[in-house]
Amino acid sequence: MADKILVLVSNPQGTTSLDTNREIRVIQDALDNATQSLLFELKSRFYVRNDEIQDIISREKPRIVHFVGHGANSKGLVLENKTGDIHFLNTEAFKDVLKLFEHQIECVVLNACYSEVQAQVIHQHINYVIGTKREIQDRAAIAFSKGFYQALFRGEPINRAFEQGRIQIGLEIYGNEEPNRKLVPVYSEEEDKLINIPQDKVLTILVKDPLNEIKKAEGITAPNNISRKILHISLTEQGNDYASLRYFWDNPVDSREYRLPLAEIKSEKIGQELYNWLDKSNSFLSNALKEINPEGLIIAIATDKGLANLPWELLHDGDCFLVEKRPSIIPIRWVSNGKPIEIINSPQNRPLNVLFMATSPSGVEPELDYEAEEGQILEATKRTPLNLRVEES
Repeated sequence: MADKILVLVSNPQGTTSLDTNREIRVIQDALDNATQSLLFELKSRFYVRNDEIQDIISREKPRIVHFVGHGANSKGLVLENKTGDIHFLNTEAFKDVLKLFEHQIECVVLNACYSEVQAQVIHQHINYVIGTKREIQDRAAIAFSKGFYQALFRGEPINRAFEQGRIQIGLEIYGNEEPNRKLVPVYSEEEDKLINIPQDKVLTILVKDPLNEIKKAEGITAPNNISRKILHISLTEQGNDYASLRYFWDNPVDSREYRLPLAEIKSEKIGQELYNWLDKSNSFLSNALKEINPEGLIIAIATDKGLANLPWELLHDGDCFLVEKRPSIIPIRWVSNGKPIEIINSPQNRPLNVLFMATSPSGVEPELDYEAEEGQILEATKRTPLNLRVEES
C-alpha cells in the first residue's frame, strides 16, 4: 500500500490570500517525476474546518500530514469555522488527535508562520515534526515543499529531505517579500529589524526520541533536536544454507542487502563471533558505530526461525560488549513469523444502533437545542449504516 500524504489547506476569509494551489502543484509535480512515485499517494483537502479535522485524518489514514495556511504563534494554526471565518485550532486538542494515530503518522509538516510552538507539542507523539521559528514567505514555503518532496520521493530519509527543502529556499528566495503566512504581526518593526532571520533558516525539524520514556525514567535530558539513531537490521533464513541480511537507517527504501552463510554461525556462537558474522557484509556494523551521536545508537534486529534464538544482546566488537559503550548502544530484537496479518471470519458490518434520549423540561434554563444535536449525529454518520431511535421528553 502506498504511503499517503494528506495536505490540509486553510485560507479563511479575512486572511492574506496564499497561493495554496501552487504549493499542491509543486508537490504533485515532484511525485509525477519521482523514481519512487508508486510508493506514495497525494490527497488534498481544502477549506479545512476545526470540527472535521479529526474525521479527515481518521478516514484518510495518512503517513504524512502537511498543513498549508496561516499560523498565529501560541494562538494556534488558523482554520475556519462553518461560516468561513477564522478559527484558531487548539494546539492541545490537535496534539490529542495526532496521538491517536502516532503509530501511523510518521511526519507532520506545519508550513505556516510561527508554528514551532505547535511543533514542540506535537513531536511528543510524532517521529518528525517540521515547523517555523518566525514568519515564512509564501514563496519560501512553496520552495521548501518543492525541495522536501523531491528528495523524499527519491527515497531520501526525512532528515535529509528537510535539509534539501531548506536549501531549495536559499536557491529560489533572496531578500524579504510579501505575502507571508502569519495572521498578525508578532513583533514590532524595530524588533523585526533586530532579530530578522533569513528565510532558509526559518524552518526547524524536531525528531522524536524512540526511547524518550526510558530516558525520562532514568533522568536523562538532551536537546530536542538531537535523537538516538536507529540502525535497522532484518535477518531472514533462505533455505538451509544462507540468511538474507538487509539493513537501513531512516528509510527502508534506501536499504542494502547481503547473503550470509549459515554454516558460519552456530547456536553456541556468542559475542564477538556473532558481531563478526554480521560485520563481514561491507563492515556496515563497525562503520555504524563510528556515527554515534551523543544520544547513542539503537540496533533494531528483526529475525525469524532459528536466528531468533541467538543472543543478539551480547554483541561484542572485540573491545567490549556493545551495551557497555558510552554513548549507549542498545540492541533490540523481535521475532517475525514472515506471514502477513490475516483476518479470519471477519464480522458482518452491521448498522450502528443508537438510542438518542432528549429532554428539556419547560421552566428549565437554558433551553436545549436537542434537534441540532440530533442533526449533528446524522451528519457525522451519513456514510455509516445507522439505526437511530429517538425518544423525546
